[in-house]
Amino acid sequence: MLKDRLKLLFRVIGGTTRSVAEYAGITYSNIGKITNGSRIPKKKLSSTTPKLLKGIYDFSAANDKLDALCKTIACDPSLDENNIKKVLLDWLYEDTPQPESSDVVFHERLSEIQTIVGIGSVELARLSGLSVDTMKKILSSRAPSRNSKVLNNLSEVLLKLAEEKGVTDEVCAVMGITSNELSKMNPVPVFIDWLKGRTSANENYLISQFVNSFIDPIIIPRNLPEFEDVASEDILNDDNESYIGISGLQRAVIRFLGNAANKRTPELVLYSDQSMEWMQVSYTPKWLTLMRECLIKGVRIKIVHNLDRQPEEILFALKSWMPMYMTGLVESYYCTDTSGTRFSHSVFIGGDDCIEGFCTVGMEKDCIYHYTTDIKKTEHIKAYYNKMLSRAYPLITSENGLPVIRGNYKEYDCGKIKIHISTGNAVISKLTAPQMTFRFKHPYLLKIFSQYAQTFVRNDDC
Repeated sequence: MLKDRLKLLFRVIGGTTRSVAEYAGITYSNIGKITNGSRIPKKKLSSTTPKLLKGIYDFSAANDKLDALCKTIACDPSLDENNIKKVLLDWLYEDTPQPESSDVVFHERLSEIQTIVGIGSVELARLSGLSVDTMKKILSSRAPSRNSKVLNNLSEVLLKLAEEKGVTDEVCAVMGITSNELSKMNPVPVFIDWLKGRTSANENYLISQFVNSFIDPIIIPRNLPEFEDVASEDILNDDNESYIGISGLQRAVIRFLGNAANKRTPELVLYSDQSMEWMQVSYTPKWLTLMRECLIKGVRIKIVHNLDRQPEEILFALKSWMPMYMTGLVESYYCTDTSGTRFSHSVFIGGDDCIEGFCTVGMEKDCIYHYTTDIKKTEHIKAYYNKMLSRAYPLITSENGLPVIRGNYKEYDCGKIKIHISTGNAVISKLTAPQMTFRFKHPYLLKIFSQYAQTFVRNDDC
């Protein structure tokens, strides 16, 4: 895969995301996203790809590593710069599948759905109110635009036929979603997005669930274990200075959050860029119980979220945190710096208590997590955290009541919430009691809320 080959090349030439980015003329966070797999620029169509090739080549040339580079990619070092870059491009993408054009994806997916519901193109055209010639153009040339009436009619007909013929489950299966999940969303826009290859149906479902967490947040989750059953006395009174692996981290966090709740620690500061594996299904209810108790006791929480993750992981994490944002006790931030692909870190600080873990990515199961109650050590580690926080930006800000909107915003009435979108800003208004306003600036959140809002009728610009 592209990310693995880039990591190998960086080791061979002695480069880092930052150093190569300087030669490439792009931000190192951009390269960081490629090396951690959260972004795969298209081989020939992306503007990032030639800059990446330039950065690798120029860094290698400047640091006398061209021979090492050529040896790794099986290239004749006597070739000129352009030819070396061509070989480098093919080598980087050799085992990385490239997405097909949106038109090809559309035609293949439309054909697959037609087969499932058992309808030919002529009959589909008739039911959709299209001429045969229009249908031929759709099937042989460019796909209709996302917001076109043509595509909307096609989608409505296909979904209705699937329901009438009892094959909705089969349609949902190829979309990568269940019929139950589809029923909880606005199905036509979700189906259109899938046809156009814009996003996965599963991501659409998670977006819908994330939005629903604004509308009907469960601030105090139900059906959770009792605090005393999770934070037992033997864990709270641990005097261990180190915990090993996933189970060790889980026990350390129970001790940390349990004592924070009991002591009514004024503020917790949290950060982790390691794999979410430690938040296993069986452990999540325990974590929620501990967080609930902290919030009940008025403990404030400051967290720097790591957004260098796959979209599904980001949406799942934010959905889990949203009810806590409703309490007004949580401040959330994000960093534009990439979290890196070599090491993972976790830092949890509350009062004199601190958990710190540091290991190579992929070695979390063997990581040693240090637990200290020494105020000097904790203050020292907190200084590192504050330095990172000085480069962070607010992720989600909230306020009571409805906003006063000024400026050039597009307004979308989405039922129980209203979304205002402008360049660089999204404002989400919760219209049901208690009325609240949430503001976002992070590019990914802007994208998903714009995507969600477009499934509703837009009002006039504000």
